[in-house]
Amino acid sequence: MLKRTSSTLAIWTIIIGVLYFFGICGGAGLLALLSCAAQWEYYDLRERAGAAAYKKMGLLTGLLWMGAVGAVLMKKGDVVVSLLLAVCVCLMVCFVAKPPTKRHVEAVVETIFGVFYVPFLLSFFLVIFHFGFFSFSHGDSEARGIWLVVSVIAVIKACDVGGLLIGKQFG
Repeated sequence: MLKRTSSTLAIWTIIIGVLYFFGICGGAGLLALLSCAAQWEYYDLRERAGAAAYKKMGLLTGLLWMGAVGAVLMKKGDVVVSLLLAVCVCLMVCFVAKPPTKRHVEAVVETIFGVFYVPFLLSFFLVIFHFGFFSFSHGDSEARGIWLVVSVIAVIKACDVGGLLIGKQFG
């Protein structure tokens, strides 16, 4: 339990430090890094289960997606079009990279699912951050967005720890 507690404190220190010192840009960068790590882990888990995926193309597509969402929220229309076009090109390259065998199609599907399962869903944190309406303080909208995202993460973590403790207590 000490290991879990110390790792949680370390992670929260990093998150709060990055958000405090770098604001929305640091939070977006941290989220993109987390997205890459989680997506890589997803592809590794699927690979161990016998499924193939194009990891590098999936990671690139996920990063481009996160960038496109960030560009939409910053109202950078030309950047959005470019990034979304790059996402489409990456996905098309996955399809035409090899002849269409059953194994290739399965790898493409795994790659695309990995993009939607991790970066697509994590990109909603950027949306929550941008449209943050809940605040523990009366600060600017960036502070409201930061506290909303941190509170969502805290609730998720509390539910996870609560489930662990109740599961250990009652089997």
